[in-house]
Amino acid sequence: MKYFFYLILSIIFFTSCNDSDIPASDNLDPFHPQDEMTKRQNDALLKAYIDPQPKDSPMWMYECFATACYALEKDKEKADQFIKTIASEYYPQINNTFEANAFHWHAYLLERIYWLYSSYSKYYPNRMGIEAENSILEILWDWTSKHCTKSLANPEESSWIWGSENHHLQAWVSFWGATQILKNHPNYKDKTYSDGNTPEVLWKEFTEYFKAYFKNRAQHGLMVEIEAPTYAKYSLNTIYNFVDFSEDEKLKELADNFLNVYWTEWAIEQLNGVRGGSRHRCYPGSESILKSGAEEFAWYHFGIGPTRYSLHPGNMATLTTFWRPNKIVSNLVNSHTNNGNYAYTSRNYGKKSNESVSSALGENYYKFIIENGGLLRYTWITPNFVMGMTMEEALSKDEWNNVSSQNRWNGIIFSGNYTKRIFTQPEKLSSGSVYNAEWGVQNKGVMILQRLGNGLSNAKGQAIWIEKTLPLIEKFGWLFTESTNAFAAIKIVNGGYSKLAAEDYGEGITGEGRWLKLSDQYSPIIFEVADKKDFSSFDEFQNKIIGNQLNINSNNVIYNSSFYNTTLKLFSDYSALPQIDGNTINLYPEKLMDSPFLNSTFGSGIITISDGSESVELDFNY
Repeated sequence: MKYFFYLILSIIFFTSCNDSDIPASDNLDPFHPQDEMTKRQNDALLKAYIDPQPKDSPMWMYECFATACYALEKDKEKADQFIKTIASEYYPQINNTFEANAFHWHAYLLERIYWLYSSYSKYYPNRMGIEAENSILEILWDWTSKHCTKSLANPEESSWIWGSENHHLQAWVSFWGATQILKNHPNYKDKTYSDGNTPEVLWKEFTEYFKAYFKNRAQHGLMVEIEAPTYAKYSLNTIYNFVDFSEDEKLKELADNFLNVYWTEWAIEQLNGVRGGSRHRCYPGSESILKSGAEEFAWYHFGIGPTRYSLHPGNMATLTTFWRPNKIVSNLVNSHTNNGNYAYTSRNYGKKSNESVSSALGENYYKFIIENGGLLRYTWITPNFVMGMTMEEALSKDEWNNVSSQNRWNGIIFSGNYTKRIFTQPEKLSSGSVYNAEWGVQNKGVMILQRLGNGLSNAKGQAIWIEKTLPLIEKFGWLFTESTNAFAAIKIVNGGYSKLAAEDYGEGITGEGRWLKLSDQYSPIIFEVADKKDFSSFDEFQNKIIGNQLNINSNNVIYNSSFYNTTLKLFSDYSALPQIDGNTINLYPEKLMDSPFLNSTFGSGIITISDGSESVELDFNY
């Protein structure tokens, strides 16, 4: 009832906002660069002032509205009241727990508001009233005094994850931010935590922890929840606090490097603002069919993509950040259609380690094998389609950390409509998620995928999603379709399929496409995709595919693509790693990242980005 009361109160407040004298989006802000991103940020802040979101989460909605009010210098007293309401009414409901719905989802956002608008701000001081400012200080101290200790900031454990990657970053960045704020305030700097340390001591520890965190990621694999549509924005959102507010210049530099590498990966894999390639923790439904990872952020940085001015709380840092991508990254986004066809491979870790944990939150940690982490992510990139998969050993699901193996997405996206895509997916379970669903092999625009069986996965069934505008032709046991600028072929090696509407496969998404449900859920599936410009007609492409050599044996499938001049072999009994052109795939190449535009040697901590004419070397070592 209390929740409902405050929601109604919020609606009354927001409908009373007067937008008749809202300032134009032109910004004379001395701290923000005067560029196109500034205009997009300001337009979004205006929208957040008029119609703050999300309506079903008052605490986030208040944070959204307060940020917009302080930024625009409108209704600051109302914003103050909402900050105080967060402290007095909502924070007490979540302050004692350190689980999924706890305060770490909000702390780093409130810290950003404090850094930008409090009396201690070096940017826009005194836009927030002193009572609201004190409310933030009080709850930051109360929360950290219950949960923050030096033992959580061990640099030797910086590759481990608490809860999940996005939970971990939100919580640990919030610990870092709170200690930086409190160490500088006369009322809190001399207080001691439960382990006897002051805020300044803990700030130094968490600063060193995050230096090690960024170094580890640059050495061994950038992300674990790779381009997860739900979670990527939460993880990325936190990093902007370092580049905008860190008092330690090395930490600021490392975070800046990290963001530039992240956005380089995004730039080279995207089509029209939608990132292609494999994803981890990509849930069934709209996340698989309609979305990619941090596409909402991409709109602010580069002005492309299907999302416009999203006011989700996972984007609030992007609305106010001073950070701008390196010009080489922006050049890669703008020149994407002229970059030709190329592969991008990256090593990532996901295999579970049984190493002991020294942290106080030991049972909530995911621990990883780092040197041989088990995953090689392969993406074939063209101006007209992007095909990608995560290649791995056929291990038991218990040998992977769930944060890596949950709902992996492998498939193809096409230029044009951002929903144009083909991918595989097991049935949506009645409860819980699918782990370690499939494996396979890819080279260039050819891949073979297979559902894992023999108790290696908890998945059920297998199906192929085909977007509604992609026609479907069946000929000689192959399925063919065409997009605006590409042709695609699909071969279900064993058995047939039944065509199902989305709602009949448990997705709840109607009208966007259809499923081809395999009669043999463990059948290997062959995909080949090519640019239309390389063929005189759709018939020529079909005849080329039908004429390719395909050998189906008792424990393996061998497919030769004459167009790509490559032969893929998948052991359908999981007895050996797949082969490409007679060679067993190497899941642990020397390169951590390998493409014409993004390169790094595994373990070096040095990453080079290039746009073909200029390059920059980013050194994560310190």
